[in-house]
Amino acid sequence: KLLTAFPAEHRSESAHRPGQIVEGPIAFFALCEHHALPFHGVAHVAYVADQEIIGISKLTRLVRVYARRFTVQERLGEQIADTLVDLIDPQGVAVHLEAAHLCTQMRGVNEESSRTVTSFWRGLFSDDADLRREFLDEVKQRHREIEDAFPTDEATPGRVKFETMRAEMVRNLMAPGNRPVPTENEEDMKLDLGSQSPAGGQ
Repeated sequence: KLLTAFPAEHRSESAHRPGQIVEGPIAFFALCEHHALPFHGVAHVAYVADQEIIGISKLTRLVRVYARRFTVQERLGEQIADTLVDLIDPQGVAVHLEAAHLCTQMRGVNEESSRTVTSFWRGLFSDDADLRREFLDEVKQRHREIEDAFPTDEATPGRVKFETMRAEMVRNLMAPGNRPVPTENEEDMKLDLGSQSPAGGQ
């Protein structure tokens, strides 16, 4: 259940634009439809509310409902942005994805350190450069906080430690007996958790 929406807290007659709501980093795993290999990373999703706000946990569910299938990163971001627009009709939506693709790490160019970054804008974010900059600055700050959580040393920088943990998660995901892409029925069961959400629908 993706739609748990509530009335927005700002007054519609106010002359001030409501602030943006940013959720992330949201970890995700997906399968590249071109090579049947995983890509994994983090998403940041933001929106500027109009008449409604959405339960915070639903932003995570929105990312993962589209990530748990064969896809490409470009389509994944478009689907997240467009679906959020359809759900609550906000004034603006921003989606930022950063992912490592095993199809470039394990085959072809064998580039282990590259990351693919994609950004998607709707509404106010498309027109307001300052709003986009505010969002991207927040994303950068959150990335720095993650890296700082893994102390650096001369042999293993914190970023490498973080990426090593993510790579281990991928190996576990691909281990025999684990299925990275649930069937539609299984996905529906996982998403139908609205009744278990804490009070307030978050």
